[in-house]
Amino acid sequence: MEWFGWAAAAVVAVVGWLLRQQVATQRDEAERAHRQARAQIDDLNNELVDTRASATRQIRSARDDARHAVKNMAVALLPVEQSLTLAAEAQGDVESVRQGVHLVQKQLHGAMASCGVTPFEPALGEAFDPHTQECVATVGQGDVVQVSGVERRGWRLHERLLAPARVYVERVAVDSESSLNGKSEVADVEGAVEQPLPAAPLAQEADAQAQEPQEVVSEAAKPTA
Repeated sequence: MEWFGWAAAAVVAVVGWLLRQQVATQRDEAERAHRQARAQIDDLNNELVDTRASATRQIRSARDDARHAVKNMAVALLPVEQSLTLAAEAQGDVESVRQGVHLVQKQLHGAMASCGVTPFEPALGEAFDPHTQECVATVGQGDVVQVSGVERRGWRLHERLLAPARVYVERVAVDSESSLNGKSEVADVEGAVEQPLPAAPLAQEADAQAQEPQEVVSEAAKPTA
């Protein structure tokens, strides 16, 4: 029976050695996985820092671009302000005032165009476009909706709409043959105010009143274009 005890002790020793080897292997694998996870966390932290730095640079660059854009507009408007100052301090007849106002208006339009701000005015008789036009009043009961007068022209900043054109709208009745030939376009003008006002005369009267000078400017104080 003594040999049986030695065999059992040998088996126990072998099993213990195998278990210790397995535990050591699992410990090494766990440590290796921990190091890999730590390295991945460090890489993610570095990428996060780089992303934050890049976002900060982009924000700073966008702010600088916006600041310089305002600066360019201010520089373009300085001659207009100088011309208006001279016009306010000078005296003269009505015709001198009118010519001075036209010159200042030309300077202002040039400064605005240099910043990408341009006007647009719908043509009389063209189809009403609710995306770029604002209806002031409508007359008529037809199916074709077209522009009959312009109260105020619209403005764009490059391709973006700044202010819609304010127009008078007329509904015109057409026969079926003209509709089939594609000579008319139907537009949606829901929400337009129904007022039986004449279109073109009111627009011309508003333009005439807008051009009336408010102050008197002398010939010597006319602003240069």
